Amino acid sequence: MTNRLPDTRQMRRETGFTLLELLVSMTILSIMMTLLFNGLQLGIRTWDAVSDASQRTQDVYFAQQFIRRHLEEAQPVTPDPINTQQQLVFSGDANSLRFVGLMPSYLGHGGLHLINFEIMDQDKGKQLILRYELFQNNGWENYSGEESSSIVLLENLEDAEFAFTSAGSSRQAGNWKKRWDGSKEFPRLIRLRIRSTGSAPDTWNELLVAPKLNASQKIPSIQTGVRT
Repeated sequence: MTNRLPDTRQMRRETGFTLLELLVSMTILSIMMTLLFNGLQLGIRTWDAVSDASQRTQDVYFAQQFIRRHLEEAQPVTPDPINTQQQLVFSGDANSLRFVGLMPSYLGHGGLHLINFEIMDQDKGKQLILRYELFQNNGWENYSGEESSSIVLLENLEDAEFAFTSAGSSRQAGNWKKRWDGSKEFPRLIRLRIRSTGSAPDTWNELLVAPKLNASQKIPSIQTGVRT
């Protein structure tokens, strides 16, 4: 009977993976882990982008509603109890609005305030700022802004602008003005256009506001900081 030596190749197959097989397996596993990690990163970036866009949309909405509420309540005032002729306190240009309106007590003393909405440049774009101080009936030109408080409503904007028209509706408003001197009347419509960072050049969030009062409406005399 002839004795045969064991097949060494079969022994190697039975004892485990070869070095080549091990290297191939590790390479495949590495590729799978890389794909999994990249997919996870993409999912996180997508979620962050959607979350950031949603937060920006929400911030713009709340800022617009805040501005709408105060512009709708813009007030013509009587400078003093003796001179009861109304004085319109409203002016604006593409980058700012200035008028007298009511502020809630949680932002000040309540009552009438001189309110400024300003669009200002910053490092990463533009920001929309609210400035306000108690209205003292001491002359429009005498307010220096040194005693005003300020709140940043929006920041990191690509662009923003105000515009004004005397037309009664947005369909009739073919001639928007970039400056308004309210010595005689409020604008019929005030427009604020906002473009967020990363938006397409022709994509704007637009707010249209119609002040409720105009120069022909009579209101009672105004005492300092209080509506009577």
